[in-house]
Amino acid sequence: MPIKLILLRHGETDYNKENRYDYLWRAQLTEKWKIRANELRDFFQDTIIDAIYSSPLQRAIDTVTPLAQEKKLQILQDARLNEAVFVDLQWLPYSDTQFSDIHKWNNPRFHTWETMQDISQRTGLFLEEIWKKHPWETLLVCSHVSPIAMLLKHIDKYDWDADSQKYLLWNGSLQEMFTLRVI
Repeated sequence: MPIKLILLRHGETDYNKENRYDYLWRAQLTEKWKIRANELRDFFQDTIIDAIYSSPLQRAIDTVTPLAQEKKLQILQDARLNEAVFVDLQWLPYSDTQFSDIHKWNNPRFHTWETMQDISQRTGLFLEEIWKKHPWETLLVCSHVSPIAMLLKHIDKYDWDADSQKYLLWNGSLQEMFTLRVI
């Protein structure tokens, strides 16, 4: 059964602007992105959206709140859409790490890291559930770079280690959304 997925990475946060990691609840949208969240609402004004799913992290919720209010839809929060858990990296600058190491499929480098394989498992379960729950509907999913990449991996069936860089979306903008029809 086909569904239409609109995948959106949350807007820029204060941590993103400082090039720091934050997988926890602390990061807030920048002032620019508080305004852009309203532009997102306007962009989708004439688009039928049947449900909005979001990571429970505040930056994702704040990105889609104006749209949800306009469409009179509840934001359905799902922890399987949370950012990757990289405990060792919390608040560190991106420059302190090897980005390519972080996004390896099954990187055992630190025991406190969630691997891309772990994220793939939880996002795969999320996709299976929404395909059953929302046949023939249009869904907007707001999440983070790693879960969105894994959602795309499930849909496109690509090899993560070979093709990962083209699926890592940077902070949300209207140009960075993908609309996919899944059959």
